[in-house]
Amino acid sequence: MATLLVTGVSGFIGSSIAQALIRAGHRVLGTYNRNPPRLPESPAFKSLKTNLTSPSEVRDLLSSPDWRVEGIIHVAGLALDWGKPDAFEAANVSSALHLLEQAEAQSMCFFLYTSSISVHGFGRDHVNTREDGPYTAPVSHYQRSKLRAESLVLGHPGTVPRSIIRPGNVYGPGDTTTLYNILGAMRRGIYGYIDRGRSLTCPVYIDDLVQAYARMVAIYLGSDQDARNRISGQIYNITSGETITWRAYSELAADFAGLTRPKTSIPAWLGHTAAALLTLVYRLLGIKTPPPLTRYRVQQAGHHYHFSMDKARSDLGYQPQTPCAQGLEFSCQAWKKDQAAG
Repeated sequence: MATLLVTGVSGFIGSSIAQALIRAGHRVLGTYNRNPPRLPESPAFKSLKTNLTSPSEVRDLLSSPDWRVEGIIHVAGLALDWGKPDAFEAANVSSALHLLEQAEAQSMCFFLYTSSISVHGFGRDHVNTREDGPYTAPVSHYQRSKLRAESLVLGHPGTVPRSIIRPGNVYGPGDTTTLYNILGAMRRGIYGYIDRGRSLTCPVYIDDLVQAYARMVAIYLGSDQDARNRISGQIYNITSGETITWRAYSELAADFAGLTRPKTSIPAWLGHTAAALLTLVYRLLGIKTPPPLTRYRVQQAGHHYHFSMDKARSDLGYQPQTPCAQGLEFSCQAWKKDQAAG
């Protein structure tokens, strides 16, 4: 078994990957930025507060003789549709560069970068879209930074095998950043649709996403050189592969959470106008928190956003196990318990 670095272990995705790798028998060295992870320290797990935008801190992190890292799973980053470009450049691009440089310096077995399926853009409908496109222009600093990071990871000189995973809209028990916010908005009566929620979306249950990472790690650490060569230098979109609209997804969530189904809807043109006005006001006032509506959100909800899983199935053996109806039931049960506990 290997010693692996997982960045962002205090986050929803990073902590889930770390736990799965530990269960598989690996040792995990984790990093966090602000709050320490809930995972307890053990012979198989250690976490360190690390500024991944600092080359010296990254070098120090990977210099411990007791935790000689053999592969990196880079999950940490800034995932917002609001903020200053420099912050996204540092968190999503510079961190990847510093980690990849250390992976090369230490001749590691692999480097996995976590991007986002949003790099495909929202300027057109996506139905069964593959990793090679089509693409449309990004509308957020987040998307632009992820695209730059992808180019850096795949184009950086060196011999360390590297791959990229683009998660779809990740959800699951404990997802306080996306699904729990949706449920909170429903409870307050402020959740609504763009164009009646008719557009397709691209959810992926956390266990299915973790499966993709675990399969990739197993291939890189395994003895099948052809399999390693096949995934090296490749990008993989990871979703549930289901065909489901925003309305169907939201109504399932509302039903399982015991909430009233949302009925409010505005046309896309009005959403774009409102988002533009809100963006202008927030920027003029210097408000750091994101407005309730942004171009990113309107465009994503106003276009079909469905992706092919053929490449992940073929190369990784990826097989989603949790359909939305089941995943949302688990997630909403957890949300209700969290709400009851205060």
